[in-house]
Amino acid sequence: MVLSAAIAAIPAQAQQAWFAIGVSTTNHGAAQQRANYLGSDWYVMSSNECPNFRRGLWIAVSGPHSHYNAQVVANNARYAGVRDAYVKSCY
Repeated sequence: MVLSAAIAAIPAQAQQAWFAIGVSTTNHGAAQQRANYLGSDWYVMSSNECPNFRRGLWIAVSGPHSHYNAQVVANNARYAGVRDAYVKSCY
């Protein structure tokens, strides 16, 4: 019963595990600069925190969000001049 509950919870967790990504880099300072530029909803995290992300990078992110909301945030980043902003799921 516990295992089935855990399995049932995965889709709900994954639905809210989308991030808008403003930059991914090995340079923490560059990621922080991008997060600062994009505003208070953005922050820097290690890519090691998400199993679906390439390990060893610092990423300027906003999230976690639903897929739709992550797309909206990434689109706003593009309008702000970050043309390579994209979305990615943590799982």
